[in-house]
Amino acid sequence: MPSYISRTWTQLNKFRRSHP
Repeated sequence: MPSYISRTWTQLNKFRRSHP
């Protein structure tokens, strides 16, 4: 998995955790 995808995925997960 490319680094930029991993980075975007991490940001998405953080956003979803902050906004359930």
